[in-house]
Amino acid sequence: MANTVTQNVTEVQALCGRENDDVLITTARVVSFLNFAQDRIIRRCPGHIDLETKDADAITLVASTFSYSFAGLSSPSVAYPLRLFYMNGTASKMLNYKDTDEFDEDYPSPSDGATGIPEIWTRRGYTVEIYPIPSSSEAGDYLRLDYTGKPTAFSTGSMTATCSMTDADEGLIFFALSEAFSAIGGKDQDAAKYRAKFEDWLEGYRMDKDTLFMAEGNSLLQA
Repeated sequence: MANTVTQNVTEVQALCGRENDDVLITTARVVSFLNFAQDRIIRRCPGHIDLETKDADAITLVASTFSYSFAGLSSPSVAYPLRLFYMNGTASKMLNYKDTDEFDEDYPSPSDGATGIPEIWTRRGYTVEIYPIPSSSEAGDYLRLDYTGKPTAFSTGSMTATCSMTDADEGLIFFALSEAFSAIGGKDQDAAKYRAKFEDWLEGYRMDKDTLFMAEGNSLLQA
């Protein structure tokens, strides 16, 4: 069973000898360390199985338009786009991904190229770009974005919350301890020890939780 925020904070404070600390390794500070840890984990596990999400109708195709923002998706917010689908009943299909450099080389000016049902996509910042661009026949159809959502941030206002990534508590504690010992000062050896524990843990966790880890040649991982 997953730990609550309170349990992880208590564990970190106890292991670094700062139980109930309200000066240096405070509850608020440990919560921030735990959030840093979540960020590290999702960066290493861009295809985290617990956070895979799909949004079938948030992006509406517009005639003669090749670039579409996904910045507004918020349930949850997008950490990493994974797959893009063209949605139109039985004509629905998954688009092929190209990294940005290859997309730009093949389609330097998408608006001047072919029109029709999209076949190719790339990610650029918080947008997806597609080719061919939609004609009036495709306008009003949807793009379905499958993505890895961002884990829910921890907060001192919700100390009974648990991590939205399963089996992550050990890693959260290792990382928070490394940060805590660094903050205490004179504890560089302890900070390094727990950072190494976190990195070892994270490698095994990635193999277990990241659905993209074993996908050979997935250029999206370098996007």
